[in-house]
Amino acid sequence: MVPGTEFRGFLEAVNDSFKLDDIDFAALSDFRNLLVIRSGSLRIFTKFIRSVQAVNPYIYFTVISHARDRVEIEEICGRTNCKVMEYAEPGNYDIKFMLDIVSELKNQIFDSYILLFNNRSGIDYANTIEIMIELTDGPLLAFNGYHELLLMNKPRFYLKSLALIRAVAEWNWEQTTPFDESITHMSRGL
Repeated sequence: MVPGTEFRGFLEAVNDSFKLDDIDFAALSDFRNLLVIRSGSLRIFTKFIRSVQAVNPYIYFTVISHARDRVEIEEICGRTNCKVMEYAEPGNYDIKFMLDIVSELKNQIFDSYILLFNNRSGIDYANTIEIMIELTDGPLLAFNGYHELLLMNKPRFYLKSLALIRAVAEWNWEQTTPFDESITHMSRGL
């Protein structure tokens, strides 16, 4: 058997158990107010905004983004079509630095909550999923680097699945002996 085959099979089984459903942008045609965490690149954000505006030009966006991107966000959305909630910290979003923003957003009503992923599955986006879970108990939408709009029906389960995959991947990494190192071990026995 090829090394790592069992592990890949396990990961595929876990991945299949929490696949996100594709949805069409037309599903957003009657929405009036979306909350978006700009966790993906500006290129992905722009593609997402243009895709939504193509089916619903009157939609209003509330966008959580780094302060440094405020002007670009407003230009992409249209200044009258969005409000930017500035995340002042550098680096990845962290809920402990967003308590004021989360508190303010909990008092608002949104038709949907959107995450942006630079990759396909959101494997490195647990932090943004945690933020959204603080804001809603309902499903989330995700727009990924493949320009797919995805429905995340069970965000808490999805978050736990991501943690499981990460833990198993780290365990597998620690258990795997690199090829060059195994040759060194074998030569010592000669």
